[in-house]
Amino acid sequence: MKLVLYIIANLAIAIPAVKAQQKAPLPSQTNEELAQYYRDLGHRRTNTGGLLAVGGGVAAIIGIVLYENSLSDDTVEGAVNNFLGGYFLMSAGSAATIVGITLIIRGAAYQKQARMVLESQPVHAYRLGAPTHMPAIGVRVNLGR
Repeated sequence: MKLVLYIIANLAIAIPAVKAQQKAPLPSQTNEELAQYYRDLGHRRTNTGGLLAVGGGVAAIIGIVLYENSLSDDTVEGAVNNFLGGYFLMSAGSAATIVGITLIIRGAAYQKQARMVLESQPVHAYRLGAPTHMPAIGVRVNLGR
């Protein structure tokens, strides 16, 4: 039973993390579709990052409590010291929190990119880079001697 619960808990953490990493092809029609793509990508990463950060923080706190309790000498007779379980939860929770924070940051970057796409005009500048030869009209102001 413990193995089944362990597998379910790992899948509950791993599936959203894997889904957030999946990439869909970029739409090529309008800026609104490209912005919506980046917005969805940002929301998925932010939601997954929040789940991992909060879940990892809770797991790390539980791991710290188990670890500290295993170090104390005032144990009840017949109680099992769970030193490795606390250490594992503390390590895994800390790692999940770090990954969650990086996903939140990346999600915010995608949402910022969605705002930038809506503010600009050409779609190709985001897909292929800036054109190398573009005619322009400008004014030259000499501020030196």
